[in-house]
Formats: sequence, structure tokens, C-alpha cells
Amino acid sequence: MSLLRRLLGLGNREAGGPGSTPDAVLTEILAPSPLPEPAEEEASAAGADAEETGPPRPEPVPCPYCATPLDPPPPRTRRCPSCRQQVIVRRADGLALYLTESSAAVMDAERRREADERVWTPARRRWLQLALSVHAPVDLCRQVAAMTVSDRAVEAARDVYRTAADQAVREARRGGQWVVVHRIRIAEAEALYADSGWPVPPPDDILALHREAKSAVLQSLAANSTVAELAGSDCCRICRSDDGMLCKISAELRKPRLPHAGCPKGLCGCDWFIAVPEAKPARKRRRRPAAGPAAASAAESSDALAEGEADDGAEVGFTDDPDDPDDPAQSEAPLGNDAPTRP
Repeated sequence: MSLLRRLLGLGNREAGGPGSTPDAVLTEILAPSPLPEPAEEEASAAGADAEETGPPRPEPVPCPYCATPLDPPPPRTRRCPSCRQQVIVRRADGLALYLTESSAAVMDAERRREADERVWTPARRRWLQLALSVHAPVDLCRQVAAMTVSDRAVEAARDVYRTAADQAVREARRGGQWVVVHRIRIAEAEALYADSGWPVPPPDDILALHREAKSAVLQSLAANSTVAELAGSDCCRICRSDDGMLCKISAELRKPRLPHAGCPKGLCGCDWFIAVPEAKPARKRRRRPAAGPAAASAAESSDALAEGEADDGAEVGFTDDPDDPDDPAQSEAPLGNDAPTRP
């Protein structure tokens, strides 16, 4: 019945239509969509009535051109037997409608618009929520929320978000807030990638945003280290093969490798982390083994031997005194016939 009321001009004003205030529209846009109410009781009651009375006989309907009664009503599109005009049969809210060709065209256009609104409304809400998350001007968001729901309104909401995101990234870069840069750019890349339908490979502008987000991570790690570790995701063989790789941050900033080319996920979930250096084993100092009883006795005997050799050398040593009776040179002199001998 909502479609019929809108065709007849009896429906309520919609969000974004004339007469709606921007604050009310913004609140309605950002509020979650209400869940449809269950209609089980109504369906069961209608089924019980049909079982009791049986299927009713359809009443004749007038031709939309000449008003000639059509008995029985045509179940599908056909020509009127009287004026030979094409009677278009459409169904809305469980009712059969018999329309002229021009009326059927208007109804089809209204149905297409309703189908598009079911896509445009959540898309505009999502872009406005992202815009407010990066501190977009609230007045500008109100103006976009007050626009009639259309593809132009969705594009306007996306433009507001991207402009605010660029401004927030510039401010974060000036302040060295690389974590904020990563958060904004990765959210922007994922939102645009989902809006484009997740093509593989991703478009160049989305790849540039993703690489800027990963470069911001490397910039934040460069304050504490010169090496970063790649944590590969488990989405494909390429990402798994690079898991745990250590790379120089300066080289990755010059030629980024993320996201991996050929990853079936498009924007892979690989990320950079600070590399923890491996602890080197402490160098052990060689100590002299403790002397045991056997070693002590061997050392004592070697010392005693050294002392004995020194004493023997002293006993058989030579002297320069010619009158020394203990001089071996004197005692070993050749004995002649007149030479005195020692008693």
C-alpha cells in the first residue's frame, strides 16, 4: 500500500524531502534502520479465513481505457476485448493492478526509484558516518543529509568524507601522528574498495591509499628501530611466504611491497611490526679447573723436584776463588809426580 499511497500523493514526507529540517534528517540518516515488524499473526489469520470461506470468486474489473468490465479479470497482460488496447497487469502489496501503458511506465519508474533508494540511503548514511568520524563540518553534513536521496546525494556525501579525510591526514602528518594517518587511510581504502565492488586487482587510487597507510606504520616504527618485521596473513601462498621477513624500513619506504601483487584478496591483511632482535648468547669465560688431591700432590712433587735440582746445581757449582778447597776445578787438577795429594 505504500507504493499506491506514493503514486496517489498520499504518503508522508520522506527524509530529505521538502519541509524536513536538516537536524531531523541528519538524525534519521545516522540512526540505524528499523527492523521490519513480523506479520505472522496477520498471515495466519488470513489463512484461517480463507480455509473457512474458500477461495473467493474474483469480481469483474473495468478496463482502464474504455471501462468495459473484464470478467474474469485477466491474470496477465492482454488486450481488452472491447477496445483492443493493451491492459498492463502489475502487482503491488498482494493486489493486482490493471493499468494503461503510460500508467505502467510511471509505476515501473517509481519501483526503480524505490530500489535505488534502498541502495542510496545506506550508502549516504555510511559516507556521512565516515565524514563525521574525521571531524567533517557538521553544517556541511546537514546540507548533504537534507538533499533528496539520489546518486548525486551519495556522491556529495563521499566527497565530503574524502575532503575531510585529506585535511585530517595533513594535520596528523604535521604533528607526526602516524598512527592517526594509518587509521584514516586504511578506513578510506577499505570503504572505497567495498564501494567499487572489491575488484582484483584493486584500482590504482585505492592501492595508493593502502600503501600510504602501511608507510605510516613504518614511519611510526622508524622512531625506535631501523628494521621492521612483516607479519603475513594466511590468505594466500604469497602472503604466507613473506611471514616473518625482516626488512629495512628505509628500503620499504622507497619501494613498498604491500599489498602483495597477485593476492586474491586484493588488499591483503599483511602488516608491519617492530623487529625484536634476537638475544645473543653470553660469552662464557674459561676458568682453570679446581685442583684435586691428585693434582695437588703432583704439583707438590714438581715443586720439590724443582727445588732439589736447584740445590744440586748449587752444590756442583763453580767458584772463582783459587784457594777454595771445595772447588771442583782444584780437585780435578791433573796429578803429577810432585803434586800433593789430599789426605
